[in-house]
Amino acid sequence: MRQIIPEQETVINCKDRCFLVTSRPGRGKTSVGLWYAERVIKNALLKDSQQVMFLTFSRNAVYQITTASKKLLHDPSVLKRIKISTYHSFMWWLIQTFGRFAALSKSLDLIWDTKARAVLFDVGNNFREHAKQLASRVNGITYECFAPLASELLQTRAIRESLSNLYPFVIVDEFQDTNDDQWEIIKKISENSILCCFADPDQMIHRFRGATDNRLSILEQEKGAKRYALQNTCLRTGEHDLLDFAEAILENNTPKTDPKDRYKSKFLKNYNWPNAISYWLKLTLQQFYADYRKKGLDGAPTIAFAAYSNNSVGLIRQNLMKKSGNNKTQYPCKTLEPDHDETIEDLIIHIANWLSNKSEKDLCLSIKIIGALLAPKDISKASKPIKSMFFPEKLLAGSLPLTHTAKNIVSTLKDYKSDPNTCSDVLMESAILLRDLSAQVKKLKNILESTGFDERISRMLDLAEKCTGVNAYKELCILKSKISNDRQNRCILQRVAPIRGRIATTMHKLKGKEFDYVAVLAMPDEKFYKLGEESEIDGRRLLYVALTRARYDARILYMESAPPPLIAPYL
Repeated sequence: MRQIIPEQETVINCKDRCFLVTSRPGRGKTSVGLWYAERVIKNALLKDSQQVMFLTFSRNAVYQITTASKKLLHDPSVLKRIKISTYHSFMWWLIQTFGRFAALSKSLDLIWDTKARAVLFDVGNNFREHAKQLASRVNGITYECFAPLASELLQTRAIRESLSNLYPFVIVDEFQDTNDDQWEIIKKISENSILCCFADPDQMIHRFRGATDNRLSILEQEKGAKRYALQNTCLRTGEHDLLDFAEAILENNTPKTDPKDRYKSKFLKNYNWPNAISYWLKLTLQQFYADYRKKGLDGAPTIAFAAYSNNSVGLIRQNLMKKSGNNKTQYPCKTLEPDHDETIEDLIIHIANWLSNKSEKDLCLSIKIIGALLAPKDISKASKPIKSMFFPEKLLAGSLPLTHTAKNIVSTLKDYKSDPNTCSDVLMESAILLRDLSAQVKKLKNILESTGFDERISRMLDLAEKCTGVNAYKELCILKSKISNDRQNRCILQRVAPIRGRIATTMHKLKGKEFDYVAVLAMPDEKFYKLGEESEIDGRRLLYVALTRARYDARILYMESAPPPLIAPYL
């Protein structure tokens, strides 16, 4: 039975051209957004060819909103007319659909920064400024190129009118975290559409990505948005101590003795000294499992272990796998939406093309990519032999001397003898060649080992088995297309189901997700914000977001001799 309270009803039936809805977690923002879309569709405010656009940040959030829509909206005819998308997937679709207006290829690939540095070595690492140049040189673009290319396309009135006709209603989730690029895109696609934005100013934690404190007021000033607030009562759970504690940290409220002692007892755990982290992480995990069983819930709980930095996340993984003391049980954790640079796969394909077809273009690009792998991000600081690898044509022609590392790599690649018959054969030969190179260059060996080279080549061989063709080169073309399509689906288009069980991640990646339990590991004197770039309020917001991701319970593990300043008032 659907229960809608007055504040929600007001938003669902809103007739404004542009409006902003604010609330804290657990107040039903997603539900209200979906019910608003349902009202628009059922009241025949759309033509048959039109949809409601629902924009959000992550593919995990797309999954959660889609799952919620199936529970809240039971009419299939309504569900199919709500387009739920991330900014990246929308921009990718825009570039693929209208890219011809900017002389872009119809079949651009997604590439990573390492390959982009290899291709744009002569103009620097600003991929935004050189997005079209990158696309023309290698028929691929990085994530960083999406926004400038999409913005350029949206300068064309015909494209804006086409989008307004296709999406006359645009709903934006987590509006407080939009950066300037996203805001410009939102303005352009909603130029002739009705715009509805949902936001929680207290969850603005992406300042490092360009989010600003005044984004909501900018919406009101530039678009004349009318503001609505949902109710103060949390609808998520009947247990409010955790939410009260999170809001006390956010608002910098020092509570009276009773709640202060209760907060400390329930949510704050002292791990005494670094050597005891493993014991306390495992004890916290066991307490979460016991609480879940006590509640009589089915299946296994979802538990997030979070920390501020990637290094601290690594420490969590290490300590949960440590066999020490009385508890020698190991608890592996999965990764939440892992970020993998897939330049290694591209390198293998280019080497394979060189071996199978003697394509000098692929040989040159292979040399550049290996140079980019070995060089620092600022290529100008690389050694002379590594710098020379960005001029492979000159090295091969003899107009630039081959020395040291460059000589080993170029000579081995150029002189390698191979006569493969199938796609699998040439992939194996490419792997052998790269291992030969890594035996000569220690840094390359370390890179291949740290990026899971064997697992990557194994995945490519699995795909190659499904290829059909009369020779290795043609099969490689088929394989390259499959890898490109697979990459687009995994990294841009595909909805990501929440990981079940235990995960370890940074606190920022918890945003927009829900878990049964959350444990935050605080390092000594942890600030939870970046000094010089952020302020204390950013740390409070981040801690608030992390704690409110938990449905049932949460912990902050700290060292009493050097506690985080934000929790010191509660100790």
